[in-house]
Amino acid sequence: MLNTLDPPRVPPDTLRAFVQRAYGFTGRWSMLEGERDQNFRVETEQGRSITLKVCNPNEGDTVLDCQASALEHIALADPALPVPRLIRTLGGDRLGRLNTDGESSYPVMALSWLEGRVLGTDALSPAALFELGTLLARLGLAMRGFVNGAPAMRDLVWDMGNVLRLTPEVASLAPEDRPLATEILAHHRDVTEPALRRMRSQIIHGDVHPYNALVNEEGRICGIIDFGDMVHGALILDLANAIGDFLTPGCDVERLVFEIVRGYHSI
Repeated sequence: MLNTLDPPRVPPDTLRAFVQRAYGFTGRWSMLEGERDQNFRVETEQGRSITLKVCNPNEGDTVLDCQASALEHIALADPALPVPRLIRTLGGDRLGRLNTDGESSYPVMALSWLEGRVLGTDALSPAALFELGTLLARLGLAMRGFVNGAPAMRDLVWDMGNVLRLTPEVASLAPEDRPLATEILAHHRDVTEPALRRMRSQIIHGDVHPYNALVNEEGRICGIIDFGDMVHGALILDLANAIGDFLTPGCDVERLVFEIVRGYHSI
């Protein structure tokens, strides 16, 4: 997994020429942050904005094609859901293929640009938390009919299905923290994991957190991005993971949990 955390570094001129040839895009380019991919915003001469991702080849084509297929599935199942839309190549392929020097080959993904800013460390209002819950529920419904083998084969350490792997790491904690960590992992082993096996499961986004959520000028959720960590797991994990990630120091925990779950339940 750590091999995917070194983004590609394709020269901009090489990438521009490829994108014009494969997608027909020309315009103004600006670099975006990326944990695994080399990302750009392309503001085309036709007035359209595109997110261009030079993907890390260590992800594997099956995982990347799964992301592209999931976005196309969502576009059909819930066209109004504010997630990126896949843009195919001029040849009709979901992924482009950029060969640089005869040896390096990179998958390329083009997506529609979503307006808004990344939420980050800002807090959401109760109304926005409710909306977050509704979007999570709509996302689960939109993906319930999506079938692909790649997420079930992934080996992500932050997948809740792998949490017991952390057991040997308890010894690395400060002595005063070990009892609580041991208790949490034991509860997961004896209670949570058996319960998860009985719950409705499907492919889920798995990683809806404040840096994958876009908000508008009014502070309302206007987009969910980054489908790079999809897994096959209990549907409830999308809700639970989001609640955990949106908790911030000093927040009203009960109100936050209540509003997100209330929004989810409304759908």
